[in-house]
Amino acid sequence: MIRRDDAIGGFFEDLPVLLFVLLGVFVLISASVIVSDRMSEQRRIDWLGSVADDILADILLRVTCADAVGYSLTVAGMREMRLEAATEAAAGDAYYCASVVMLHPSVEWLCSAAKGDPRTASNAGFAETLFSAISDDGSTAIVRVTVLAW
Repeated sequence: MIRRDDAIGGFFEDLPVLLFVLLGVFVLISASVIVSDRMSEQRRIDWLGSVADDILADILLRVTCADAVGYSLTVAGMREMRLEAATEAAAGDAYYCASVVMLHPSVEWLCSAAKGDPRTASNAGFAETLFSAISDDGSTAIVRVTVLAW
């Protein structure tokens, strides 16, 4: 290289431009990785929500089918219900916790089923519904079914 006032351009004059281009490429790549990660997380949350909905539908199908084969939809019948049989098929690989609780005329836990350790959850899907049943004294009871999948 020539070190005078009339020197021609050399390699070192292009370094700022190269640095600027590499920085721009780095920003674009990091943004695409972040967006891809968030989209993957959102897909998992949506999948867990659909798993929770499927488990809830299976529980409700089991409760209402009990009525179809001659049993009345009673709180006493729900106390004896095995939720594991209704939830295993719909859960697949997901972990879950499902519970059936009577809210009226008194608050009482009726039954539950769980698979997995909730401390390992990073995302979760949730589904719940309310329905009526016949309580032990013959009055109408309000029952809540809640499902949490992770």
